[in-house]
Amino acid sequence: MPKYRVTGVRLSDNKRLDATIEASDEASVRRKAERAGIDMSTFSCAVVAGSTPQPAARDDKPAARTRPPQSRPNSNGDQLDPQGVVELAAAQKLTLWAVLANLVTTALGAVVYWPLFYLSLPLLAYAVYRLVKAASRRPDRATVTAILAVVAMLIPFISLIVLLIINQKATKRLNAHGVRVGFMGAKTADLPQGG
Repeated sequence: MPKYRVTGVRLSDNKRLDATIEASDEASVRRKAERAGIDMSTFSCAVVAGSTPQPAARDDKPAARTRPPQSRPNSNGDQLDPQGVVELAAAQKLTLWAVLANLVTTALGAVVYWPLFYLSLPLLAYAVYRLVKAASRRPDRATVTAILAVVAMLIPFISLIVLLIINQKATKRLNAHGVRVGFMGAKTADLPQGG
């Protein structure tokens, strides 16, 4: 049975693996790597010198979809210092409270007096601006994006979609840095103490 040298990154802990395994063909090596939780975008496989590979067996099963990396801190230039993580968590929490205040004043405005809706807009605008600036991976474009997001808060339904997108991006970045995010923002216990 031929030997294969396998390298890749394990999804569970982002550790780089380098191993030699015996397998009947390259397709079975791939299946073993997927079962071991290797990120298939980082997977490589080569026959070890001196061992003879057998022709690849026909694989009737469709290729299994690999799950995307759950936590990849500092990948793609995503580097937040502890202070940046704390700032992002605080901005997200402020935005969620502003959304709640907006919903309450909208409901009260519909029942009592409609201009009450506008009471929460300054808080929401500030919170969204702060969250977009904190969640942005490109500081050079953060201000323009933040201003466009604030303007979008004035458009019904579009504002909700923008809020969902911004909140999702912030949640992904916080999760990538090991911070769990609940219904009303980041868990305080998971935030870095240095920040």
